[in-house]
Amino acid sequence: MHSTHRRTFSLPTLGKHPKRNRWAILLALASFLPFQIGAQANSGISGRITDGETGQALAGAHISLPGTAQGAVSRADGSYRLSIAPGRHVVFISYVGYAPRRDTVDIVADQSVQRDYSLVRGVSQLDPAVVVVLGATAGQALFGSKFRVGAARDQVLDLNGRAVIATIHPSAVLRVQEPADRDEQYIGLVADLRRAVEVSEKENR
Repeated sequence: MHSTHRRTFSLPTLGKHPKRNRWAILLALASFLPFQIGAQANSGISGRITDGETGQALAGAHISLPGTAQGAVSRADGSYRLSIAPGRHVVFISYVGYAPRRDTVDIVADQSVQRDYSLVRGVSQLDPAVVVVLGATAGQALFGSKFRVGAARDQVLDLNGRAVIATIHPSAVLRVQEPADRDEQYIGLVADLRRAVEVSEKENR
């Protein structure tokens, strides 16, 4: 008969190798972090924003969660991606010159929900509560040659009883050479669009 030998292993105590064990514990904890961060990042909503009549992609459409600071802007091909915590959420989709849309989505942890939205054009039929002015040229067409975007960005202007939010034109962001300055301009543009949505929601209550 052959005897069976079992090898036993014991974990070193913290007292013997304190530095080595400290690193081992940190590495063990760190191994769980990507799963947790990834689960949160993977939860959300994605899709495309298009013109309801032509099917053309709408770049610069705003997708937001009313009552929060969360939002996204559609890319050149109309695609967007918005990370959202699990649960039921109301999504608001808006684009200048189109009727806004609302949708309710149920987000499951570590899953992305696909939502494509087509918007209908028709400013005269919509009677919008808020007008967004993109750039100095558009602002001067409405308010005269003295209009300046920089001076008007922090205000809610009035145009025949309608609220007006002024911001830079998206092309102005693309013309900025320095990446840091371009990011700053982009963040400012998104902030202005979010403020327009917030003002619109207040006007429609």
